[in-house]
Amino acid sequence: MMPDAPKTTMFELSLDSLAVAIVVEAFGSFAELIPRQLGIGTEALANGLQVKGFICEPTGIAAATEITQYGRWRSYCAETAAWSA
Repeated sequence: MMPDAPKTTMFELSLDSLAVAIVVEAFGSFAELIPRQLGIGTEALANGLQVKGFICEPTGIAAATEITQYGRWRSYCAETAAWSA
């Protein structure tokens, strides 16, 4: 009798307007790339919707720059040249 083939399960992680589909079996490899103080958790959006996204431990934001006034990460990067795409 042959064992059941592994089941491939997908989930979506929304990042801004980008959605990344990750095979669950590869999640461990993906998680290893996430730097210390960051994690994946549930975020509450302004409209009340709860989605999965990147979260940060309190120690990770102690010296962080407040960027809310930019509206989104890409706007902050574009206006401050913080990140060249």
